[in-house]
Amino acid sequence: MFKAMAGRPKDVEDATALLLMHRDIDLARVRRRLAELAELADEPALIAGLEAMIATARKAARRGVRRSASRSVRSDRPASCAEVAYKA
Repeated sequence: MFKAMAGRPKDVEDATALLLMHRDIDLARVRRRLAELAELADEPALIAGLEAMIATARKAARRGVRRSASRSVRSDRPASCAEVAYKA
């Protein structure tokens, strides 16, 4: 969840890899918690970023990608405020 919030490219890759390695993660709980934090931070784009990571992990899982996902999976989500600030 915190990797999804950070939004840096490496964090996105790590979060996607974690989703691949731990497929039994309670996604409903993660979504609820991130929604709460996104509301507090006034960053609704965080939710879209998480959904993009989940979609990327599911596509990678269908292709058979496992632990190496952190090196090969990228997110196509829009840049968050945190990511834009990080790039500056």
